[in-house]
Amino acid sequence: MAALSGTFGGEITGKPAGFIVKLVVAFTLVQSGNELVGTWTTSGGKSGTLTWFLGEKGTLELRARQVNPCEGDFTGVAAVETANILRGILFFGEDCDGPMVAASFTLTRR
Repeated sequence: MAALSGTFGGEITGKPAGFIVKLVVAFTLVQSGNELVGTWTTSGGKSGTLTWFLGEKGTLELRARQVNPCEGDFTGVAAVETANILRGILFFGEDCDGPMVAASFTLTRR
């Protein structure tokens, strides 16, 4: 896996409560071997922690925990396009706004 410690930012597009939402998101990541841990924040005031680990076929399996403004859990996958670009999909999750299905993101190194 490419060295991925650092800050990445971009846009996340999701569909909570049946309508499309686009937010600016920033991830701060620290890599240790095949695991990435870090924090995330959005322009909508949501934030939390995340853990990614190298899964089958070189994908990164994602587990995100939302802590603000309410608790929530999300799972998904990401691909390392280059050491500077990450693309991913959150398959499932739920917070105080309800279930989230198929949110996608593209992040570039800052």
